This record gives sequence, C-alpha cells and structure tokens, in this order.
Amino acid sequence: IIGGIIWASRDDSAPTPYANVSGNDLPTVVGEPSLGGPKIPFHEEANYKEYTSEVLAAATASGKATLIYFYANWCGSCRGQEPINQEFFSQALQKNLALNGIRVNVDENQSLMRQYGINYQHSYVLLDKTGKPVDRFFGEHSEEMLRQKVTKAL
Repeated sequence: IIGGIIWASRDDSAPTPYANVSGNDLPTVVGEPSLGGPKIPFHEEANYKEYTSEVLAAATASGKATLIYFYANWCGSCRGQEPINQEFFSQALQKNLALNGIRVNVDENQSLMRQYGINYQHSYVLLDKTGKPVDRFFGEHSEEMLRQKVTKAL
C-alpha cells in the first residue's frame, strides 16, 4: 500500500538532473532539424577552423589549448553565438594567446560528439595543452565568459 501511494504521488514532470543542472535549464530542440537550410556564416582564422580530423590532430599536437564549439546550421542560438566566437578568436589571435578553436557541425560529426560526451548542439569542450578535456559547457557565452573559461587551460 505504501509503495502504491509513493508511486501515485510521484511527479513525472520533475526535471531530470544532468551534471547537477536541472533539465529545465538545459537547451532543447523543438521539431526536426532542417539539414538543407542556410549555413551559418564562417570566416576561418589562423586559430579558428572548421573541423576535420586533420585540423583536430594538428590543434591537439600544437601544445596549445583548444576550444571546440559544437553547432548546427538549423540552431538559432548557434547562429547568434557565431559572431561572438569569431570576435573572441580574433582577439585571442591579436593577443597571441596559445589557443586554437575548432567548430564542429553536429549533424555531420555525431561520433565526435559521443567521444567528448556532448548531447546537443551549442556546446563547448575545452582541451588543455596536452589535448585532455578539462571542461564542457553549453549555451550562450560572451567574449569575456569564454575568456574566463579558457584561462584555466592556458
């Protein structure tokens, strides 16, 4: 009887925690992604490149920290974040920071997402100078917030 009362009184709408974050605070994807939509504009810099396995291997072998950004062309938040990322890496290049950036299209690189424990677009993985993951974070970040995050790996 007690078990039945407990089961009946449970709240199915309660958020499931993910890495100590309420499910209500995680980004969500509504509907089906449109893989044929317009691409998010991208300007490659010496320190910010589009993902290929060769680019990732060179970045991790460089002795510099690497910030990987997982995005999707259909993601509105990713579209808004890209100009911030571009400016952040442009400033990092001007300041000669020991930092590489790689942007990874989640629709084309799901195995890399699994490798780094990423479950959705608009996420970052920070690798230290040896290529070891030291942080994962998601959501919108200002240039200052990105700078604060990468400082621990520089």
